[in-house]
Amino acid sequence: MRKPAFQLIILLASLMIQSGSSAAPLVIAANPVDGKQRTVFNDYIQAFRVQHPNIKVVLQIQEHENFKSYVRNNIAKSPAIADLIFWFGGASLREFADKRLVRSLSALWNENGWHSQFTRAATDAVSWNGEQYGLPIYYYHWGVYYRRSIFDRLDLEPPTTWRELINLSQKLLENEVKPFTLGTKNHWTAAGWFDYLNLRLNGLAFHRQLLSGCIPFSDERVRDVFVHWQQILQAGFFIPQSDQFDWRDSLPFLYHGQAAMILMGNFFLGSVPEKIRQDIAFFKFPEMNPDIPLYEDAPTDVLLLTQHSQNIEAANTFLEYMASPSVQAKVAADMNMIPTHRRAAVTQTPHIIEGARLLAEAQGLAQFFDRDTPPRFAQKALPLFTEFVNKPSKLNLALSQLEQARTDAWSGKPPDCVQPER
Repeated sequence: MRKPAFQLIILLASLMIQSGSSAAPLVIAANPVDGKQRTVFNDYIQAFRVQHPNIKVVLQIQEHENFKSYVRNNIAKSPAIADLIFWFGGASLREFADKRLVRSLSALWNENGWHSQFTRAATDAVSWNGEQYGLPIYYYHWGVYYRRSIFDRLDLEPPTTWRELINLSQKLLENEVKPFTLGTKNHWTAAGWFDYLNLRLNGLAFHRQLLSGCIPFSDERVRDVFVHWQQILQAGFFIPQSDQFDWRDSLPFLYHGQAAMILMGNFFLGSVPEKIRQDIAFFKFPEMNPDIPLYEDAPTDVLLLTQHSQNIEAANTFLEYMASPSVQAKVAADMNMIPTHRRAAVTQTPHIIEGARLLAEAQGLAQFFDRDTPPRFAQKALPLFTEFVNKPSKLNLALSQLEQARTDAWSGKPPDCVQPER
């Protein structure tokens, strides 16, 4: 999702106990977004240590923007960089499974009866060729967050259709408020807009086929996505020069009332000051095609067991610990996420309650652009989305460049390409 400069992994905590055992420590690599999540990681490692005092644990923390490149560049090495790695469901997981860089956890799933305990969407996110290669920990929702005070002042209501969103945005502009803030410096935020426009116009099956390389970007249905995107970009609905800001840098426009809305995942609220957070409300991305059900992005974070793990028995013990409903509930609550275990309680935080309801009502869930498509395509496509946001008049160029990226990423027709009905 991001392409930052590489940094060496930082050893944040080594939680070890003298046990007289010469067994290698259980090494867990993680990527917290902020200080709060870093604290949560340490807390549940500490809780595991209390329950299993004979297992030595080392927690390695990698700065979030660097984590993907670090893991991909090193996961094939032996000895392993870590026994367990926090990672992402969907194509990102399947890439490792297909290359046999992570171990199948199907036996553990069957022994513990996890198939009936985790949501179908979470199970799908860790499955590949009929086997499970990860343990889902939590997922989170995406949608449009807005300043309630701005809407109240201008007598605006959350839109439910595309036309209502256009009308609302035009009224905001008339009152010198940009409808949306956006920071595309890391590119992946632009992909959030592509995801929702494509899901709303063409549906989940089409979206998955497109991101699997089975549909060309010259397809008229894809062009329709970019035409709608071009409409709101050229109408001035976004802050200018968004490529100068990363997602955090774009938030002050929301704080100071210069922009009214942001399309973002729930995680961003952890970076919002409490006073502002109390004024932020949420609505699902509006309907665009009445014939298409409302699908949602719900990125799922998972744990993987690396192929070269030196401590499989201890890793399995930790996975079983993380799969318990009580731990799933606490970790999700502390991280402001939604648990993937069916029996795990959902925290009563208003945004999380809304998000859990949104995902429960959705007709299907996508992971997120760069979790649903292989890295060889995502790494080329993401900067092209940002270029289109900067120069929306270059629609034809954007589509041709994306089609070239698709052609380069997939040599020959990808396997099992079943075209969705038109």
